[in-house]
Amino acid sequence: MEHQKTLPASERGMQVYRWRTTLGWDSAKVAKLLDVGPRTIGLWETGVQPMPDARWRLFVYEVINEVNRIPQMVVVVAEDEVTPIDVVSDANYAGLAIADDGQTALIASYAIDRQTNQPRLHRQLFRVAANKHVIRAAERWESERQVPDQDRAAYEMHRWMTRRVLQGELGNPRLIMLKQAINDAKAELDKAGDTPEDIRRERIDALDRAVGALIREVGEGKSQ
Repeated sequence: MEHQKTLPASERGMQVYRWRTTLGWDSAKVAKLLDVGPRTIGLWETGVQPMPDARWRLFVYEVINEVNRIPQMVVVVAEDEVTPIDVVSDANYAGLAIADDGQTALIASYAIDRQTNQPRLHRQLFRVAANKHVIRAAERWESERQVPDQDRAAYEMHRWMTRRVLQGELGNPRLIMLKQAINDAKAELDKAGDTPEDIRRERIDALDRAVGALIREVGEGKSQ
């Protein structure tokens, strides 16, 4: 797993959608900030068109301004300590794990998939040295999070499981790719609808293969 330094133009639209929903912005607001039409935002977010450099830089500038205005949000930056690679808030923060060497960490946050409109867990790998502020924010959010007594056990279990999953992914980066393959295959199956049975069967088989690949990877990791 490589640390992200720059974001390819083809991936910017997906990030625009995730960041704007984290900030509570609708596409009309983003379109106004970037001086384009709402339809253009949709084309970028769905990957139909790549987002130009100038518009991406302007979007990042507006995001950073907004995050700096809201105390319960942080920007995760790349190794250069300048380039933003993620935005996380106390509302969508899900968990944090730091590698045994203390050099890298994974932060997880809840997001909505643009294509399926279903919730998913987004993960971002980052360098700890460049993101001490992110570590401090995560620790603060976990200590301040108010959970009713009747839900406390379930909440603590969820935190423990999320941390274990992230620690496992830090130890074996392939797990993230394999889990994403399962999500992609499931999304294709969900979109099948009333398609012919042979196409549905192909997509079911693809999902089975993706699940099998993850099971084999986990099994091999335990046997080592």
